[in-house]
Amino acid sequence: TLLTKHSPDAMNKTPPLESIKHSIFYNVYMGPNVEGNTAFAPAIVVEQLQQIQTHRNSTIYYNLIGATNVTDGRRIVEQNCRDCRFLKYFKNAQEEVTLQSLHGFCKKNPQYLVSYLHNKGSYTPQAQNEKVRRIGTKAALSDACLLMDTKSCNLCGARVYDRPVPHVTANMWTASCRYV
Repeated sequence: TLLTKHSPDAMNKTPPLESIKHSIFYNVYMGPNVEGNTAFAPAIVVEQLQQIQTHRNSTIYYNLIGATNVTDGRRIVEQNCRDCRFLKYFKNAQEEVTLQSLHGFCKKNPQYLVSYLHNKGSYTPQAQNEKVRRIGTKAALSDACLLMDTKSCNLCGARVYDRPVPHVTANMWTASCRYV
């Protein structure tokens, strides 16, 4: 059981990160961007997987969307990932397919924490998307999110808003499966 960060002994009683049951669901778009360029998305995926791998031993489940060559898309992901599990290929799809996989996982594994990530900026390459993607990924996988007290908090990300509807900046977050 995690203690709230308001408890004076919280830092001494939180479990080590290695003991937390955590999985990552990664929505990977590898199709052409708005300019028709297909070279941009793989570089983002490699960068983001390096960011993920530097500090987590979690299983990464991923869907591949829009790749003209599925084998190459899977190779790019799996060469840069310790424990990636391919879910499915979609020629045309949105983030909902990966969110649905995450939901199904949570129904079977309510004791887990899950993180949702996507390669933001792969379709619309802009400096702002790059910045938001890096911040969103870092926040969702931060110690603060992975060690959150799930009795008082069930969703964590860079910025969590409750209005106009509940959402997280960049739509990258960590949540308790009981919440999902």
